[in-house]
Amino acid sequence: RNAFILYEAIHIASMVVGAFSPNMDFLIACRFVMGVGLGALLVTLFAGFTEYMPGRNRGTWSSRVSFIGNWSYPLCSLIAMGLTALISAEWNWRVQLLIPAILSLIATAL
Repeated sequence: RNAFILYEAIHIASMVVGAFSPNMDFLIACRFVMGVGLGALLVTLFAGFTEYMPGRNRGTWSSRVSFIGNWSYPLCSLIAMGLTALISAEWNWRVQLLIPAILSLIATAL
């Protein structure tokens, strides 16, 4: 649990800091830290999730989690396409970093 919270904090903090980055070099550095946090978070979550699943249902639940996770990419792309038309060019990429950070904080609180 402590590792999960640490990696989630790294990922969320780097998204928020990256959203307000002053230049591209700083954004690239923030994206690197985001990737490290997310990679560690995914490994920790998947290992923790499968540890508590009963052996007879572990494969079913693991495939369901993977299915939902794989659908997140096209779904987020569709949401981003809709947001791009509504937000100025200066803020559209920043908002696309802030929305997942806010949703991650909400998911953590629940």
